[in-house]
Amino acid sequence: MAFADDILPTLTAIRAIPGQFGLRPHAVSLVYATSSGDHTGDGDVLDEDTPITEADSQPPKVRWLKDEEITVGNLASGSVEIGPITPAFSTGGTDLTTITGQLDRGMTRFLRITGPKHPDGALYEITQVKADRSLNYKIQAKPVSYT
Repeated sequence: MAFADDILPTLTAIRAIPGQFGLRPHAVSLVYATSSGDHTGDGDVLDEDTPITEADSQPPKVRWLKDEEITVGNLASGSVEIGPITPAFSTGGTDLTTITGQLDRGMTRFLRITGPKHPDGALYEITQVKADRSLNYKIQAKPVSYT
């Protein structure tokens, strides 16, 4: 086992601490929507939510990007960065394929952010997943309208 693998359980516990003190008020989940119609979005839509959490079911950090970051990065207004998210290990973490995995025909994948800024939950489209580090992932997403 590599050193990085050995410290993942400790990192997920450390990343949960702000949530335990109420400093991570926004819950994040992956929403997989499957349509029953011939085209994506047609017919009945079945949503399946998969929470993204750290230790003790604490939410990850959600940060709305500043105007300067949005301008320089040519990003959509209201874009967010979620993370650091601890990679999967034997007793926890989040598997990267859960975030980036292949979608079946008729499926869509969004993030739902629920908290003070979005009391009823708001959907975000994943625009980038930064998985170039062994100790964390970060997700960048932009707001979408979805019915």
